[in-house]
Amino acid sequence: MSFKDIQKTEQLREILGDKPNGWSSCISARAAQRALPFMASAGEGFLLTHVLTAFRCNIICWAAYNVPAQSVDTALLLLDNLSIPDEIGQLSTFAAGDGALQRAARHAVNSVLGAVDAQFADPFIPSESAGHAVEDGVRAATIFTYGKHGSAEIADGERHRSWNAVSIDYNWLVRNSSDSAVRVISRRSLWMAAAPSSWLDTWSFLGGRLLRFDPNFSVWIDWYERRIRGERAAFDIPGDKGRIEDKKILRRLAEATDEDFWGKGHEYVNATLKGWLDEARARVAPPPPQVVIPDVPNGQSFETVAETLLQQASPQAQITDGKLDAAPNNSFDKPQYSENLAELPSELLAYTYTILNSLPTNCASIVRNCFTGFRDELLVRGNRPIVNILKAMAASLAAELYGEPPADTSPDEWKLKDPREWEAGMSSMFGHFFKGYHDLIHHFPLDAEREALITTTPVDEIAASGSALTEPVDAVAALIIELGKQGFATDNIVRIVEAHQLYNRDVAQLPPPSQPSDAVTPKRRHVLQTAGFYLHTYSVLASTKELWPIFVVLAERLQVSINALLAFIK
Repeated sequence: MSFKDIQKTEQLREILGDKPNGWSSCISARAAQRALPFMASAGEGFLLTHVLTAFRCNIICWAAYNVPAQSVDTALLLLDNLSIPDEIGQLSTFAAGDGALQRAARHAVNSVLGAVDAQFADPFIPSESAGHAVEDGVRAATIFTYGKHGSAEIADGERHRSWNAVSIDYNWLVRNSSDSAVRVISRRSLWMAAAPSSWLDTWSFLGGRLLRFDPNFSVWIDWYERRIRGERAAFDIPGDKGRIEDKKILRRLAEATDEDFWGKGHEYVNATLKGWLDEARARVAPPPPQVVIPDVPNGQSFETVAETLLQQASPQAQITDGKLDAAPNNSFDKPQYSENLAELPSELLAYTYTILNSLPTNCASIVRNCFTGFRDELLVRGNRPIVNILKAMAASLAAELYGEPPADTSPDEWKLKDPREWEAGMSSMFGHFFKGYHDLIHHFPLDAEREALITTTPVDEIAASGSALTEPVDAVAALIIELGKQGFATDNIVRIVEAHQLYNRDVAQLPPPSQPSDAVTPKRRHVLQTAGFYLHTYSVLASTKELWPIFVVLAERLQVSINALLAFIK
């Protein structure tokens, strides 16, 4: 079967003339969805006036051919409250002075309004309205591209890509002709060929503008990105079997009137829709699973090890404005103030900057990474740091530079493991750094209690090596970083886990102690502190029921990683 290349409206109308009405409806709806990003450069007034109309029409048109008619109330197909002819008439008259980008935005809105018209057109002449919708979508793409680049050649390429997407949709329907074809195509990506990078950039720009106007535009951005990927459900509602909650929300949107909903402005509409989604997710959210942690091999109970690690965790997880975040431990990272506490962070920053700028290019990566991590933590939190981050960095540096410094001695008395590797100036600067660090740590009186657990809880450092240690941490870090990209984790916790992941890879390569020793090694400290951080993060997620659907995958991964880390305890 040969590929039908469609490049003109008249050609589209002709080939749709004897096809089922649903074909023209879904082709026009998909073209209108692809046109939506070209509202990106419209003026603020126009954009905020019409973008909800665009989302409203797009979602109801999509739902009309995505959801089987017999399972949806007939209200889903009623748009009497939207004055489509008046809107089209108003938008089709362009002022003489309108710029290209503004005209492109108007064509984008006309495209979706035309798609609505096609959805409810006379079944005997379905192709007319569909043709108008597709043509407006192509014009939006062409005019927008010309307005951005001033090049007829580039604009013509955009026009061709838009028609090619329509051709692909049509040919897919020809190859997969069946009663369910229009429903199935709604679950295909919006661009069945690769989406043009310029189009994705335009959509990203529009999404960014909308979020700056109102963060709750995220509900529509999420809906639209699900269409780009070709998801089956309108909204992300984990645990929604049979799409029961999803269909309820679609019905509520279709039934809503201008008076009680759509006409109240984007802030009301977005916040209300977000509330509906939160309620739906809470109704079907699976119950948080229980953490199942094996008995600690040396006979210590879960309560005496895992629970203590959880309570003493540093950093501690928390939820900030609906996002996963991390902060110092409210109790154990609380300093006891004295005269020099305010000055110590500045002094230590001066030392670390000097050291980092003076390190030779061939120095061990763990040295450079630890000084960088130490510096970054002080830059963010000053004299209220996450103490365990500083202690982990300092412990690794001490081990790398000095071996095992004698306990209860001043850094002034420490001897470099390999003094030939460092010049006298660097040796002196290391001493200033560790003295300042010890002065800072002494301002946290409860840290000694936390240190007692680490001192009395040995770790199998041979087992905690290589991929056995990197995989549990990499898996958790990857999920938190992805949550950050989706707006569900703060930049603060993403920065922490990225630095932690890098440090973890260095520690995983450290050899075990050459002989038995009671000294706390960097690896033992790292394993126990990481387990505590993960235990605390899991407990926070499990106690936040309304956000559980968002974090359920991370929580499940944390459970696996916690078990892996605690299995290293001897």
